[in-house]
Amino acid sequence: MNREQVVLFLESRLRYGISTLFRWLSADGDILGYILSVIHILMFTVLASSILISHTVYPVLWFQCLSIFGLVVVWLQHIFLKVCIVTIAEKSFTTTFAPSDPILKQLFSYLFRTDLNDALTTLVLVETVMVGCFSLELLSIFFVHLYKYLNVPLI
Repeated sequence: MNREQVVLFLESRLRYGISTLFRWLSADGDILGYILSVIHILMFTVLASSILISHTVYPVLWFQCLSIFGLVVVWLQHIFLKVCIVTIAEKSFTTTFAPSDPILKQLFSYLFRTDLNDALTTLVLVETVMVGCFSLELLSIFFVHLYKYLNVPLI
């Protein structure tokens, strides 16, 4: 399977899941696209909050691993597929534009102090740095536990 086939498969599965879950509410594509955009923004908020909380308020290893796993999944789709599957599904539902796109671009351009055109590129760069730093953090935690298990004295 090439990249386009993977994107189409994941996007069709996401659209099928959203239309099945919200069939009781509406079958209109525009409404489902806006519902998906709210879910998209909510997923970003939950992921960003969990990363922040797992390193400040509740620094437990399982929560840090769960947060970093979510970040890695998002980062992998942005790097290897070069798209956001949720944004593609939103565009398919509304057939005009992804409703969350202007909101997220505005938010990222404000957070990273860039213009609107460079906001998503900067987001991928920030995600890459975060994945690298958090992976090193988890690796250091692993080695500290390994050293304690093997009774290796730490300096």
